[in-house]
Amino acid sequence: MTTLYELAAEYQKLLDIALESDEIDDETFEYIQKLDGAIEKKIENIACVIKELENNTGIVNNEIDRLSERASRYYKNLKALKSYVVNTMEQVGKKKIETPTMTLGVRKSESTEIDNEFIEEAKEKNLYKLMRIVPERVEADKTAIKEYIKQGNKLEHAKIVEKKNLSIR
Repeated sequence: MTTLYELAAEYQKLLDIALESDEIDDETFEYIQKLDGAIEKKIENIACVIKELENNTGIVNNEIDRLSERASRYYKNLKALKSYVVNTMEQVGKKKIETPTMTLGVRKSESTEIDNEFIEEAKEKNLYKLMRIVPERVEADKTAIKEYIKQGNKLEHAKIVEKKNLSIR
């Protein structure tokens, strides 16, 4: 099977030969027309593939959106159930539950929460060590912020929050 590239190269070569000569014989002219038809057919076939790929891209993007929404619902349910179990275990005074199939435990942890004004506060206070530059944007470095606050420094738009996490093994 001849590729579009090969057809175009042969077509250009014949056109160059035809332009150099004074006259084009009927056989060469018919061959140029045949090549022209083959090129158009190849381009039409490629256009069909392009259309199919465009359609497939749309289908995949719709599926991505649908699955993202589904994952988001699962994540919300997961968080709610974990919170429910942690609250219930605290209410009844249990830190650990062991069953034949798993062990559940409640442990304390700390996380750093920031609000939308933190980046501006850090810039105003010249605290660039609390930020990291990600290509095209600046974001808060929560690990550095946590260390900064634990050293006794105050930030209006960031704080350390104690959380309780459920561990299932």
